[in-house]
Amino acid sequence: MKKLNSEYVERVNLLVNNSPYFSLLSMKILDVGIGYSHLEIDIDQKHLQPFGLVHGGVFASIIDAAAFWSVYYDVEDQNSGVTTVDIKLNYLAPAVSGKLVARGRQIKLGKILGYAEAEVANEDGKILAHGTSTVMIQPGRGLTDDPPLPQKFIDESNSRILKKSLSVRCNKNPLPLQGGDMWDMQAEFFSIILCNACLFSGGRHFLINESLDLIA
Repeated sequence: MKKLNSEYVERVNLLVNNSPYFSLLSMKILDVGIGYSHLEIDIDQKHLQPFGLVHGGVFASIIDAAAFWSVYYDVEDQNSGVTTVDIKLNYLAPAVSGKLVARGRQIKLGKILGYAEAEVANEDGKILAHGTSTVMIQPGRGLTDDPPLPQKFIDESNSRILKKSLSVRCNKNPLPLQGGDMWDMQAEFFSIILCNACLFSGGRHFLINESLDLIA
């Protein structure tokens, strides 16, 4: 099972939120993952058309972005980019102030095309617009940054679960302390935790008998 690298997500979100078009619209990704997205815009004067309502293009932009990013993180090849092929939307109610809250949901992802939907609501949850979008995967057009982005996914096959069973006895206290915990971590960190347990006592007072069961 693939797992997103949180460091990659953080770096990409920062890159996207600071991009020229997102900055122009004051649009930001607040939450994103495999198959979903959450974006917001704080409505300002620059978003209004001559009649004092939020311009339809602003709705289209946030729907496009919400649908796009709900698909992007499910694309396994980090060197592949994504681009919008089409977008269809319905305007359901006007907005004049407050926030536009968009939530995207991936419906289907194939080898070449993806399909997603997004809805826009105000802070009270009233639906203002809804749309669907088709996106196309573009091999060799992945995101780049300086310094280079970390890996998109974490290889969980390299993770191991260590079952720790410890019997700890203090030389100054005849009462033994028993403990059993589950640790989900790389094996090399385990010895560090044991050493820290010793360090808390100055490295002299505790005798540690350890039993490790490795579960791959």
